[in-house]
Amino acid sequence: MKTITELLDGKWEYDYFNLIAQHINVRDDLDIVFMKWDQDIPKTKNKCILFVTSDEHHKYHEKFTNHPNVLLTFRNYLPEQQHPKVKALPLGYLQGFEHPPVDFDDREYMYTFSGTLPEPPCDATRHALKFSLDRLVADEHQKFVLFYKGWAKGLSIPEYARIMYNSKVALCPNGYTSSETFRYFEAARAGCVIISESKPDFWFYKNAPHITIDNWLSLPDVLPSVLNNQDLLRRHHELSKKWWQEKCSPKSVGNYITKELNAIGYY
Repeated sequence: MKTITELLDGKWEYDYFNLIAQHINVRDDLDIVFMKWDQDIPKTKNKCILFVTSDEHHKYHEKFTNHPNVLLTFRNYLPEQQHPKVKALPLGYLQGFEHPPVDFDDREYMYTFSGTLPEPPCDATRHALKFSLDRLVADEHQKFVLFYKGWAKGLSIPEYARIMYNSKVALCPNGYTSSETFRYFEAARAGCVIISESKPDFWFYKNAPHITIDNWLSLPDVLPSVLNNQDLLRRHHELSKKWWQEKCSPKSVGNYITKELNAIGYY
């Protein structure tokens, strides 16, 4: 049986990582380590792979490429300086993001956003989104919009999941320091139509089904054209679900990791 060394205290990404590990189909003398980027690589009995998170600045760290016991590192926020031993890993969803599926036609909200609003001049993107949503406040659509200040100061994760699964369109701006954001993956898992900026050229973003927006100040023009096109909404709802299942679900990511291990002779 594969050994998991978990340095995340059972929080945040743990559930997603743990499910991925269950779908890695190689021999059992493999150790798997869940860790943050700034933690020391622990000693392991066998050769290991690392799941690394929390480095939103996409920094390159030689410790992940030089360690003699590390076969491969799978990390969120892949750096621009790439290395054959370091592979991109989807952000997935935070622990507690669970809700029964809701039929698309039965969803309560036409569009939704819940997230932080930093003090200017930090993150002009988020302020552009708020400016646009303020312009749309009087439209006829049922919506859920919440801006708050401070990390994790908004909705509980279960309540956030309920809102997302009951929304048709999810507005998914970039994160503060990275173009990647959990919101994007959580929206896809919930089957939302995603409006987002372009994403990095990572393997799992290929054919990602979002509707691209270049500037959130144009949202008052883009959003009505999306909401008024029922065929587009239904098509992108199905594409989001399909992309999540084929690229980002724990099973699909586990299969990807298995293939990467097989490619270096580890079966």
